[in-house]
Amino acid sequence: MITAQPAYKLRALEAGAKDFVGKPFELAEVLARVRNMLETRLLQKKLHNYNRCAESAKLARKKPTSPNRIFSQH
Repeated sequence: MITAQPAYKLRALEAGAKDFVGKPFELAEVLARVRNMLETRLLQKKLHNYNRCAESAKLARKKPTSPNRIFSQH
C-alpha cells in the first residue's frame, strides 16, 4: 500500500496489507519490495506443493497390499 497519510499505516496492515511504503517513495525500493513479496509467495507455493506430494506419498505407503500379491511373490 502506498499513502501519504501515516495514520493509515496501521489500519492498512490490520486490513491485510503485506507491506507499506510511505510517500515520497523511491521506485527502486518499491520494486525490491515487490520482488521480495513475489519470491516469498513462490516459496510458499513450492512448500505447499512439496507438503501435498509428501502427504500423498505417505498415504500411498500406508495403502494395504492385496493378499494375492503377497502370495504370488513367493
